[in-house]
Amino acid sequence: MGSKDDGGANSDEPEPTEPDKKQGDHVFAKGAQKFGKELRSAAKDATLSDASEIDDALANPALSTKVNKGPGPAGGDPQSTGFGQAMQQQRAATREFLSAAEEASMSPQAQQAEAQAALRQAGNNLKSANQNVLKNIEDTQASRIANDPKTIEAGRAAVQKAGQAQDSMVDDVIKMVEAAE
Repeated sequence: MGSKDDGGANSDEPEPTEPDKKQGDHVFAKGAQKFGKELRSAAKDATLSDASEIDDALANPALSTKVNKGPGPAGGDPQSTGFGQAMQQQRAATREFLSAAEEASMSPQAQQAEAQAALRQAGNNLKSANQNVLKNIEDTQASRIANDPKTIEAGRAAVQKAGQAQDSMVDDVIKMVEAAE
């Protein structure tokens, strides 16, 4: 889909697919690479090693494994729906956490204890949301169809590594904010 002048031939954008044409079923949610993206983006300078660990884990080729489950139910399959809802909750928890971090870093000394308690609570909420994403990232039906235990285990290990690094990033941000006071 290029410009009008080139007739659309010189574009790097993929051609749109028909809505009913499936490209295969991902064993691990296609959106897995978005896991923690908002927090990684906001906190990357401060927690570079954690962000790099998440990026490395999510680059694992096992997370791109696809199978063909056949036609899915109208409105999407339960795994995709659960993953999408979990990602929405994680994004909301991330915004809450980043807002609490900003508030704690800017609050007057007299309000520091309260602001830091709110930051720790927001961090716990984000960690809980992260675990919900990780719980919903794998399509177990697609995993069974894949019938490739080594690849599936590699994908699970990558997901676990990304989750641990994300939780570590949350802890690092809290420590940095608390140390700055």
